[in-house]
Amino acid sequence: MTARERQRRIYEGEEAALGDAGRVFRDLREVRGYVAELVASDWWADRWPHIDAIPVARTRSERFSGYAVEETGEIRLRSLREPVALHEIAHVVTPGAGHGPAFVSALLALVRERLGFHAYGALIAELRLRDVEGVPG
Repeated sequence: MTARERQRRIYEGEEAALGDAGRVFRDLREVRGYVAELVASDWWADRWPHIDAIPVARTRSERFSGYAVEETGEIRLRSLREPVALHEIAHVVTPGAGHGPAFVSALLALVRERLGFHAYGALIAELRLRDVEGVPG
């Protein structure tokens, strides 16, 4: 499977499982507070203690809902949906991983922690249906 095909399958799985899940933030300030709270948590410190902040900015790109800037560890968002923020945060904690197994593992951990077990289970099921490598069990 090509990297582009893998990315497409992950995006489709996320939309199917998480399309209505999570919060819709009112503005970028609210997203920044959410990310700061997440990074300050004990749960975070147990997994990614080397990352103590994730800058959040707006993108004007009409092409992407959001993206991570690997060089700075920043996320830039057009969409203010919680699942989009979590997806980009997963990129920050797995630099260089693309949409590979390390990314999938981080994304699933973030979804389970922030969106709950039902969203986590739904995402696993959708990713399995699409034969995405790195899905547990």
